[in-house]
Amino acid sequence: MNEMRTIFSAEPIYRKIQGILEQKIVGSEIEPGTVILEGPIAEFFGVSRAPVKKALSHLIVQGLVKRFEGRGYLVTGGSLTPVERRRTFDPALLDSGAPGLAEIKTPAAWERIYDEVERELASHSPFGPQRIVENDLAQHFGVSRTVAHDVLTRLQNLGITGKDKQSRWFVVPLTVERVRHLYEVRRILEPAALAKAAALIGQATLEEMIGRLDATWAAYPDVSIRQLDQLERDLHIDCISHCDNQELLDLLKRTQALLISNKYVLGGHIDLPGIDPFMGEHRLVLQALLDGKPARAAVALRRHLDLSVTKIVRRLEILQSSEPPPLPPYLSGT
Repeated sequence: MNEMRTIFSAEPIYRKIQGILEQKIVGSEIEPGTVILEGPIAEFFGVSRAPVKKALSHLIVQGLVKRFEGRGYLVTGGSLTPVERRRTFDPALLDSGAPGLAEIKTPAAWERIYDEVERELASHSPFGPQRIVENDLAQHFGVSRTVAHDVLTRLQNLGITGKDKQSRWFVVPLTVERVRHLYEVRRILEPAALAKAAALIGQATLEEMIGRLDATWAAYPDVSIRQLDQLERDLHIDCISHCDNQELLDLLKRTQALLISNKYVLGGHIDLPGIDPFMGEHRLVLQALLDGKPARAAVALRRHLDLSVTKIVRRLEILQSSEPPPLPPYLSGT
């Protein structure tokens, strides 16, 4: 489960790149008039162009850069007056004083594209089966087929992707029936795993989780998707991961498709509901764990899962009645 915790907690690569470039621009180390090109930046960080392009698109929104001659980005630094081109940026200048640089340049190759692939495939899973062309995925992100295969295999372990009889990859459809089946598995296995994990979760950890939940609850609905996702991970991944029965954890792993899908749907494709979606139910479970009552925690968790089915099915039905997002170039209808 440590791998799952890493997957869910990792900050997207584009955010790290955006932060580094933003710091350099605001600090005038990258001066107005400098032209930034996607290719050299991607090569410097050792990533595909996709996260670089996304990072720069966010810098456009911030007013720090603007499109330049259709192939680059002109640094404006937030200036409201016209800025003339002066030079092309040398990415080697990023080597000095860039916090988080090592984290970007050292991850395994699959980590560099994982977040974006996960988001795209999970976002399309409610709209029926989609075929994934492994070679097209590799070309789209500028990685080898081995890396693309590694990402798809990891997503297969989490119930997002699968293979047909001809060994072709596809997005596993998230249907109403599948949601009900996955919750049935979770209802049977997850409370048992939590009861076994209870004695191994430190009190300080539980107190931190409850504090985080209470703060988010008090601020709701003025909260971010990241905050809500963290609360989901606290209970359904981090607490459960303390269970010492690895076979039980492996059986639960494929049900993570529900959490992954919900992460991209709630507050993204579908607006946050007026009442908190799950926090009161989570609070009862965590408090029972803190009080040293594993059986009570297991009952509260089972009740929470029972209530969640109706909510998720309703969101799925709303989503499926809307227009599906555009397909990335490596996906096609089956």
